[in-house]
Amino acid sequence: MLINHKAKLGLLLLTFSAPILLLFSCKNNSSTTNLSSSEIESSLEFEKKVYEKAYEIGDHHTCVSAVTRILLLDSTQTHYYDSLTRHYLAISNANSSIYYAEKSLLLDPGNTKMLEMAGYVYFEAGSFQKSEEKFQKLYQITNDLKYVHQLSQIYGYMGNLEKANQMTDLIINNEEANDMFIDMASPDGQVQNIKIKAASWLVRANLAKSVNQAIASLNKALAIQPNFAVAKRMKEELEMQEAMEYSKKLDDRLKKYQK
Repeated sequence: MLINHKAKLGLLLLTFSAPILLLFSCKNNSSTTNLSSSEIESSLEFEKKVYEKAYEIGDHHTCVSAVTRILLLDSTQTHYYDSLTRHYLAISNANSSIYYAEKSLLLDPGNTKMLEMAGYVYFEAGSFQKSEEKFQKLYQITNDLKYVHQLSQIYGYMGNLEKANQMTDLIINNEEANDMFIDMASPDGQVQNIKIKAASWLVRANLAKSVNQAIASLNKALAIQPNFAVAKRMKEELEMQEAMEYSKKLDDRLKKYQK
């Protein structure tokens, strides 16, 4: 099987995890109880402005700090759990992102945006069964094939080739998927809009048991979308690998006859 089974995590991590931040908040909650209602309201307004400014410039660390203080001042502002999930994810703190995603889902189990985010974070953290649960639920709620595509990748990483291929079949054999697209990162770091059927053939290539099978699947992906950068790069690498292996066989055969 050609797929890489190690999910990659980002390198940046915050010093404190979410549970520690909550513990810190609880210990310091006494400072907020001494404030008058007008002082709390004023502080909340200030922290929200800090958050909005940090959000505008993409300062995710400051966003986390501001939202943590908002929740310290008013624990009923639970809609900010979504924000903490997103900003912890942006700074690659998977554990804290998952923690707040689950807190948000306890309040609103049908929140599809949060389910999707939790599914992706679990996937990046290598918790494939948890990720599967989220995307299965998303597919049940929305019937959106992009979640079937994600499930095909999850099953591939789990080593369940049968289920992974079943998921790709659901997309490849579905006429409604002909005009469906998903966003994928290309080798140069850009985001490319890819036809979902082409993306499914890429998954098939990663699931292939031989180089020839993988190249055949990549050819089908490129027939659907000729500018599919990831598929083109993978095909080039596999063809180079195949050429090198063939060259080595010729060298070995020549050495054998020269003896």
